[in-house]
Amino acid sequence: MDYPTIQVFTFTGASPGRMASSVTAPLERFPRADARVNQMTSTSSSGSSVITLQFTLEPRLDVAEQEVQAAINSALDAPAADLPNPPVYS
Repeated sequence: MDYPTIQVFTFTGASPGRMASSVTAPLERFPRADARVNQMTSTSSSGSSVITLQFTLEPRLDVAEQEVQAAINSALDAPAADLPNPPVYS
């Protein structure tokens, strides 16, 4: 069975620690509160982060995409979000 899955990619010139605290952590906050997120994993490295969200079978993928975009927009409004490029998802 294929669960709806979305990956969020962020690219900056920041160190792994700054990526984890200033970029990855704020982006992870919204999905953790969403009961439809079945599993979430993230990786922060030098200059990039990847968050993988696996949803339950309940939401349609287009609805999940809208919610992920809303979470990205919310995270970008945070004071620590000084990103040269906005996160992208696929």
